[in-house]
Amino acid sequence: MRSRDGGCDMFAWAEESTTTPFVQQLLRDLRDMVWRLRREGINLSAALVEARENFEQAANVHAAEVLAMKAELQLKEKEVAAVNERVRKLERERMMLLFALVVGCAAFVVLRLM
Repeated sequence: MRSRDGGCDMFAWAEESTTTPFVQQLLRDLRDMVWRLRREGINLSAALVEARENFEQAANVHAAEVLAMKAELQLKEKEVAAVNERVRKLERERMMLLFALVVGCAAFVVLRLM
């Protein structure tokens, strides 16, 4: 059907003289509301897709950060293990030095007493 302005209009039947001006306006308002809601639905869908993409991108960034932190943690744990091993070695050396000092003092006292 063609509307009065010559274009194709789905609601041209509402323009017929058999409907009241109130019903005509009500149908136009309903049509406009449906079109507006369709546009909003499309916009919301696009916003949802964009939000999902942003979320996935942020999740990937955070996952990469977590992996980097885990790698750094492993390096630090290796460093801690190396430092602990060095401490144990120094403690053994200190004990050996202390033992040598005690033996030396004891030998000095024994030699002095003789």
